[in-house]
Amino acid sequence: MDMQNWLGLNGRFLVFYSILACLFISACGTQEEYGTDLIPPGWNDSLQMTDTLTVLAYCTPDDTLQMNGVDFGIIGQFNDPVFGQTNALFYSNLSVASPVQSYGPNPEIDSVVLYLKFADFYGKNTKLRSLMKFEVFELTNEMAEPPAGGYTVYNTNFPVNPLPLGVLETAPLFPVEGTEGTVLKIRLNPSLGTRFLEEDSLNASNIKSILKGIMVRATCLTPGTGNGALMRFQLNSTVSGIRIYYRTANQSGQVVRTTTASSSALHVNSVSYDRSSANPDLIQKLQDTQFDYSVQPNLYIQPFQGIRVAISIPGLDSLKKAGPMVVNRAELIIPVAEDDPEFGRPNSLIVYQLNEQGQFQLLSDVLFADQYNLSLSTFFGGFYDANKKEYRFRITRHIHEILNGSLPNKTLWLDYSITNKNSSLPRVVLRGPKDPQNKLRIELSLTSIQD
Repeated sequence: MDMQNWLGLNGRFLVFYSILACLFISACGTQEEYGTDLIPPGWNDSLQMTDTLTVLAYCTPDDTLQMNGVDFGIIGQFNDPVFGQTNALFYSNLSVASPVQSYGPNPEIDSVVLYLKFADFYGKNTKLRSLMKFEVFELTNEMAEPPAGGYTVYNTNFPVNPLPLGVLETAPLFPVEGTEGTVLKIRLNPSLGTRFLEEDSLNASNIKSILKGIMVRATCLTPGTGNGALMRFQLNSTVSGIRIYYRTANQSGQVVRTTTASSSALHVNSVSYDRSSANPDLIQKLQDTQFDYSVQPNLYIQPFQGIRVAISIPGLDSLKKAGPMVVNRAELIIPVAEDDPEFGRPNSLIVYQLNEQGQFQLLSDVLFADQYNLSLSTFFGGFYDANKKEYRFRITRHIHEILNGSLPNKTLWLDYSITNKNSSLPRVVLRGPKDPQNKLRIELSLTSIQD
């Protein structure tokens, strides 16, 4: 390239970068004014921020939850100073882990043990190690297939033989068992193993004639508020099940394994409450639908057929009268009232509505996130923020649809997700919209549309 062409080409670059530098310096000197001509006149005056929208909330019992189809079995008894006593047990049938063609000559029982793969617990370690009584009972009839609506709180009690198959009184520590992980082991009556060995073989077609199913529960032997624990076990793990250890005339160390994990397994949790020792404020709110929450603003959420929160937003009806608006951002903020390390809290909650048939219905913000493969944790929210001690939900699309008349202003429900509610453990105390310090609220950023 000759000198003249080189100067011509690079001269054009020098002119371009000189202009760009001038624009940059000019922009830096008047940063607050740069680009204001892009915003139509009057729009800055139309931008509104508010967190004083009228919101109402109250607690209500929830007793329609489906209790079957769970992967986790819940057992235990916990005396909560706020929620009262919770009692939990589970039912399960068993399947054959590996069929047995023949037990061999003259089989004799060594022991029969129920294994339950431990998942987690609710309560302090010191509380968990208080003395508890674990019991295993045998179902007298097979569990029927669940009705159309599933097994709920009203139909989860199945008859059992009152004589337990096994009892264990211990302060549970759940030792780690090699590659199987942490397990609870309860020794059962050897006569159960004898019933297995009396059959020529073991397979899917005859196991229910030997054992129709089991019920497992745990009760606290140490009375007093705060004692006891709730424990969760993995019933979808092949570790969980009954093992029959036996020997024959020519070989020892034989084992037959059954499991609670199979595609045809039926697991049902059953949970009940005794509110006699609960916080009087909680009892009043559950009994009185007209309770004045300005006196005691706290809200309560409990898993299973426990307690959920209803939220209404009458302030939106007043806002609609102000004319058409664009919702830039809308967030539902729910602060936590109790911060006691003994009582954990749910990692996440969900906000939903009920359709005309009373069925669970996701908000449009969740459906939008799902449609575009957006992370719910970052887009919709609902996960506990330990630094701010709150749950936060982005409900921009939902509020926008209400203000523009495409969606009715119906009750929102704050609760566990449907998939977690029937096998979760922690409960939580929340601040309501009447809290004088840090209230449940909706933060809105709006722009009025000018004619």
